[in-house]
Amino acid sequence: MADLFECLQGIEYLTVWCFIFLSFLPFPRKLPTTLVHLKYLCMECVCFCHIYALPIFVILIRSSPNLEKLKLVVTEDEVLDESYMGSSTLEDYSDISSEHLNELEILHLRNYENGLVFLKLILAKSPVLKKVKISLWDQLAKDEKFQISKILFSSPCASPVRKIIVS
Repeated sequence: MADLFECLQGIEYLTVWCFIFLSFLPFPRKLPTTLVHLKYLCMECVCFCHIYALPIFVILIRSSPNLEKLKLVVTEDEVLDESYMGSSTLEDYSDISSEHLNELEILHLRNYENGLVFLKLILAKSPVLKKVKISLWDQLAKDEKFQISKILFSSPCASPVRKIIVS
């Protein structure tokens, strides 16, 4: 893990398949190096129902102090072994701060507790967040879509100026 992140120190744009991090379990509470140059992070095959998903996202964000855009592409949860499914808590990560994050995009968001907890955390900890674009999973029922939208628009947000788009 240390060797991998040592190689990434100077990178500005990173797209990574989320399940690659599961090869490094147990995941450390802190990365061995800071990704100070990273401005854009895209994580594909994100599975919010995975028990390690939230800790991995928080650690990556915490280690990327100059991150400006975060894009998460959610995948089907059918690819997971049920022993890895569950909810996580973010109590240990209340110190996270996204001082430079100005854009968040999540594609195919479902109504999972972990995903909504993560979304509320980012809204609360990103003082310069200007744009949030959420694309909901096509097969969500209308009442679930409404519930997610309600949570988004009623959650505390550190940024006074923000544009939230839910589609």
